[in-house]
Amino acid sequence: VGIFLRDQGRAMAHFYRGLDARFDGNRLTVSSRWFQGEVLHRAGALELRIDPHWVIAPWAQAYRKRIGQRLGQHFLAALGRPEITLPFRVFGIGFQRTGTRSLCDALQRLGIPTLHGAPWLLPAARRGDVSDPIFGDYGAFADNPFPLLYRELDRAFPGSRFILTVRDTESWLCSVRSHLQGPGKGFPMEEWIYGVPGFDEQRFRQRFESHEREVRAHFEGRSELLVVNLRDGHPWEQIAPFLGMEVPKEPFPRRNFAGDESMHVPWFVRLRALRPRPPKSRP
Repeated sequence: VGIFLRDQGRAMAHFYRGLDARFDGNRLTVSSRWFQGEVLHRAGALELRIDPHWVIAPWAQAYRKRIGQRLGQHFLAALGRPEITLPFRVFGIGFQRTGTRSLCDALQRLGIPTLHGAPWLLPAARRGDVSDPIFGDYGAFADNPFPLLYRELDRAFPGSRFILTVRDTESWLCSVRSHLQGPGKGFPMEEWIYGVPGFDEQRFRQRFESHEREVRAHFEGRSELLVVNLRDGHPWEQIAPFLGMEVPKEPFPRRNFAGDESMHVPWFVRLRALRPRPPKSRP
């Protein structure tokens, strides 16, 4: 389903599963089973609003803030996205839980309009199709489904830069296991990437390690690939020169690095732990 953002005759669409949208005059209305009614952003007369709808469970509200922020980013970007000045595209092709969010934050701070994840591209990604107009709207891309499209992206966008974020296999397995646990496990995107409907340690390990080998082999002898572990050293000193930019003085944005394992306890477990318990009845 499309979320259409219009401003002075311009329109663009972003696709999210589970959302319905309509544009009426100056109001963008998003209806979802996950949210209760709330105005998220206003820009002049244009308003991004999430309509009241049924909520399937109390814990669903845990996603409200996070997804609302994502929608708001697209909303504001559509109204005034900075001009893309880089002569090439940048693609983060490391698997999820390798620091893709931190990489996107870093690229944004370098002034590159960056998209983190594009789940609506899954049908096209299955076909190896990278012709979506979204590739003209941003200068950098990371997270799913881009890691498995590096060959197609390399052919479609000659001269692009590719950043492979890596991490220790064991810590990655622990992180991704927690990330995929719970009622929503077995997402179509993960099944396409790893070839199994749910978390399978052996299959995930094999796919994670083979992806790095295949990427290195594809770019062997070429300068368009940077392999970086964002948890080690000073990533700015590798990323900025790789893109032909000066090293920023500000600290590198490390999202979700500290206490990585504890931070990825499934959200429904965290909420259940916080739920007040009824007092025990006295005998």
